[in-house]
Amino acid sequence: MSDPVDRLYQLPLDDFVRARNDLAKQLRLAGDREAAKQIKALTKPSVSAWAVNQLYWTARIDFQRLIKAADELRAATGELLGGAGASALAAAREKRRAALNAALERAGDILEAAGHGRSQLTMRRVSTSLEALAAEGGGNAGRLSADIQSAGFGALSGFAAMAAQLPTPPTHHETPAAPAKPPEAPADPPPAAEEAPQDSVQRAEAEAAFEQAQALFEFRSRRTGEVRAAAEQATTRAHAARAELQEAQRRLGKAEQAVEETAEAARAGQAQLDAEVSKLSDAESALEAARQRLSGLD
Repeated sequence: MSDPVDRLYQLPLDDFVRARNDLAKQLRLAGDREAAKQIKALTKPSVSAWAVNQLYWTARIDFQRLIKAADELRAATGELLGGAGASALAAAREKRRAALNAALERAGDILEAAGHGRSQLTMRRVSTSLEALAAEGGGNAGRLSADIQSAGFGALSGFAAMAAQLPTPPTHHETPAAPAKPPEAPADPPPAAEEAPQDSVQRAEAEAAFEQAQALFEFRSRRTGEVRAAAEQATTRAHAARAELQEAQRRLGKAEQAVEETAEAARAGQAQLDAEVSKLSDAESALEAARQRLSGLD
């Protein structure tokens, strides 16, 4: 049997408060006043938090793919700090970016299907919460009431601590100063030192932040293209409908003219009929008078 609190967060957003109050009332009538108080204190999720919850409950594969990709990115960054090459980190970043894109696309579909729309602000908040959940390995997924943010950026939070635990080079003993020598020609500058672990972390965090911004930009670019295409189709249909309306109005005008002409002809025919009926009546009267005159001569 599923948890009744989980069921609350799976409901349509507009049903949350009513269902929460009903559940609190049931618990209170059952004598569990403390549980009723806790349920009553649950706040209605924001639209963006609700979308993340629904992604967890209805599109678990997409959600888990993002969590797994974030775990792999953490592992790849740890390997980089340990001296491994950067190719694995680049592949892990690309995999996480693709997983975030897929999760954002599905969350946007969920929002639109529920009539909430996928505004840029809402999608940015959804992305931030997904990044935070990925950094926490899933965290409180499915029960968010508001947007959340990770302490560090996304999948890379906590890597600075890993860098701090790396061994430091041994300290060399000081040696007596050598006698002064005559000035020599400047030597070539020493080769650049390898990037320190802390710098590697900062670079990885910056690159991951860039990947997140790029993922959101690509998502918005696709959505803009889709909306533009839909707008162009709507414009084409509007032009076609306008042409059909104009043609219908032209046909209506011709039909109205035909009706008027027919009505005029009908009126003229009726007048002619009335005249003929009058003449027929006169002829009938003349016939009757002639008949009576003829009868009088007999």
